[in-house]
Amino acid sequence: MKILNFEELSKNLKEAKPSDSSDLLNEKNLDRIKGEIELNPIEEVGRGECLLNAFKIAQTTNAKIIEGVVYLEVEKDNETFATFIKHAWNSIHGKQFDFTKDYVWPNQNARVKKIEYLQAEEFSVNDYYIKNRILNFKSTVDLMSLSLKYLHTREAILLSLNSFGLNKKYQEHLLQELSESVKN
Repeated sequence: MKILNFEELSKNLKEAKPSDSSDLLNEKNLDRIKGEIELNPIEEVGRGECLLNAFKIAQTTNAKIIEGVVYLEVEKDNETFATFIKHAWNSIHGKQFDFTKDYVWPNQNARVKKIEYLQAEEFSVNDYYIKNRILNFKSTVDLMSLSLKYLHTREAILLSLNSFGLNKKYQEHLLQELSESVKN
C-alpha cells in the first residue's frame, strides 16, 4: 500500500474549525436530526457512522458533507490515546459543524480530550450512492488517515530511538520493519 508523505498530505488537507451544531441549526432541525441519528452508539469513538450521520443531516438540512481526517486524543479507563481517523461532518452556508462530535461522542464510554480537523473535500448529498445499504467515503481519506498514523508513529519512534542513543543503522532497520508491517 502506498503511504502519502507530508507534502502530498498538505496538498490534499486543510485545517478546519467546525462550530457547535446548535449555533448553526435551528431547534426544529436539531430535533428532527436527533430523531434520525443513533445518539447512544455501541461503537467506540472513531468507529461509528459519522458519514451516515453527515449524509442524513445533508438530506434534512441541504447541508454539504465534508470528508476529512481528525486527530483525536481520547481518554478511556484513565488512559489517553491519540490517533488519526477518517471522519465526516457538515457545512451549511459556508460554516462547518460536527453533529457526531457534539451529540454522539459524548454518549460513549470514552471522552474526547482534543480534536483537530483536516478537511479533504466537500460533497453534496447527490454525490453519494448507497448500494446494499452501504455508504462509502468519496475521497481518499482512508489513505490519508493511514498515512498520518504511519508518519506520526514513525516520528514518535525516531524520537524514542534518538533519546536512547541508538545508532542510525539500527533506527533504519526498525523503521523498515514498521514500513513493512503497514504494507501488510
